[in-house]
Amino acid sequence: MIGEPRGQVLWCYTVDDLPRTGISKRKWSLAVPEDQVICRINDCAWNIIIEMTDVFYAAPGDVITPQLERPPESGDWWDKVINRDVKAHRYISALIRHPVPETWVVESGDWRVRSVS
Repeated sequence: MIGEPRGQVLWCYTVDDLPRTGISKRKWSLAVPEDQVICRINDCAWNIIIEMTDVFYAAPGDVITPQLERPPESGDWWDKVINRDVKAHRYISALIRHPVPETWVVESGDWRVRSVS
């Protein structure tokens, strides 16, 4: 569906707003040229498909909460997953090719987000 025959992709957040998991991670901040983004993923639709709505990082009352509780306007959630037009957003991820050219790496380092209390 994404048009990457080798399947070598990275799933990336498009804004610096990572879920609060309490897990130590390695974080890379990348400057990816727009024409190198394979596609964008609607995180809400993906989480609904894999039935992870209970662990999705939306807080009660968050803008995204109503999307988790209703069916899509048309078709099914698979029709909503891949989006080639939308830009960076809190609930939109991007798929990019792997390996990542070093020239795209803005910074990297160990990183930990405190768990949600």
